[in-house]
Amino acid sequence: MLAQGLYKRGGSSDLQRAKEELSFCFKSSRSSFTINMWEIDGMVKKGRRKTPGLAGNKKALEVNLPESSRKFITCIRKYLLFYLRLLEETGDVNTLERAFNSLRSDKRFALCVEDLVPVAIGRYINALVASMSQVESGGAKINPDSQLEKIFSLFIEQGSIWPDIRNFPETKDPETSERILHRFLHQYIVSLELDNKVETLETINEKIRKRFKNPKLSNSFSAKVGRHASLAWCRALIISLASITPLQQVSSAESQAINPSSSSSDYLENRRVLCVDLQSAFWNSSFENPSESQMLEAKWGPVLSKIKNVLIANKASEENLEIANFLLKSCYSYFRETASVTLPSEINLYFALPRLVTAGKLLPGTEGVEVIDVSIPRKLLLWAYTLFHGHCGSISQVVKHMEENTKPKMKRGATTSSVVPSVQSGGNNEPEAAPKHVQVMVSDSLGGDSCGSTSAPM
Repeated sequence: MLAQGLYKRGGSSDLQRAKEELSFCFKSSRSSFTINMWEIDGMVKKGRRKTPGLAGNKKALEVNLPESSRKFITCIRKYLLFYLRLLEETGDVNTLERAFNSLRSDKRFALCVEDLVPVAIGRYINALVASMSQVESGGAKINPDSQLEKIFSLFIEQGSIWPDIRNFPETKDPETSERILHRFLHQYIVSLELDNKVETLETINEKIRKRFKNPKLSNSFSAKVGRHASLAWCRALIISLASITPLQQVSSAESQAINPSSSSSDYLENRRVLCVDLQSAFWNSSFENPSESQMLEAKWGPVLSKIKNVLIANKASEENLEIANFLLKSCYSYFRETASVTLPSEINLYFALPRLVTAGKLLPGTEGVEVIDVSIPRKLLLWAYTLFHGHCGSISQVVKHMEENTKPKMKRGATTSSVVPSVQSGGNNEPEAAPKHVQVMVSDSLGGDSCGSTSAPM
């Protein structure tokens, strides 16, 4: 066969030519990969055989198959294995992806080739790893993010059989070890965090949680990836909340307007507002790889460094309300679904009187200052709620409010369009205006003894 001859010759362009010679067996005008081979025997020539249906391939399991059918099945398997090898060695990632998806959903030849699906997965993984290696060495001009996303999708779908695939003789490759694969998984999560893609991080956390909640599918590597994804989601939420938090200083006049003098201690208690303080040690914790911390600090450090005893007396600005609404929902999801992982502890929240902030007396233990000692997911939920509503409440009030506003929508099957925050790195604290295509209908009052002030007109 010509393709085999070209492959054995091994010239610079022979691999590509061998693949092209064999591609007619696995390509059609409508698909980049399909088994385009048919059995021809005497009955077909005489016009007496009908086109077999989807169940026609069941004869492959019969012991008394005619010799032509046995040879046909052997031919399909032989050429398919050879074609998958050619696709891997030529780096044709897209066709391998199509081949993997086509083979596992094929019904016409399922009984003949279903055991070759893991081989297709292995070839596909090897090609992805090889393409990423070329990107890292500067020898290929392809988008690494798309390749990393494909590796992560394979981890979610087929991660439980990766150890078996690596041991197949057809797909065994020393450059595709489990350690290398997991390095690319962590690299994908870091790229999402650098771009502050909160919605994508929320999605992959949900996929990891659903996929690996079964202990039989989980192992130390998958647990490590899940922990990294959860931490990345947490940090992305912190960066997004910091980017839309108003930083204007509260003047003495505004302080008096927010908190007029009163002899009633109850009145003072109900007029306290939320204060947020991020410590500088934020970048020194919860990172297993120091290089990740350095990259994130270089990009997002200027944004977080401004959150020093910031008093949130008003809502987020009008152009950021949609982002605040999205972040509130994402923080609630994080509060409900996050696993038990060690989260960054350098986030301090206080209930305080505005006059104490302007006087520089915001210290734990000072009269009128109450430290909010709750978990990090609860702190993020309080922060997001205050940015969207312009006032704060106890964590139990906020959780109750979110439960009441999410359950009816789930029962009615209503869907809302989420707005992904677009945050500028560096010192610019004003994110791009979000598209306003969702009408938000949320009451500003929690009822009961909520605390804080209504937002001043911007």
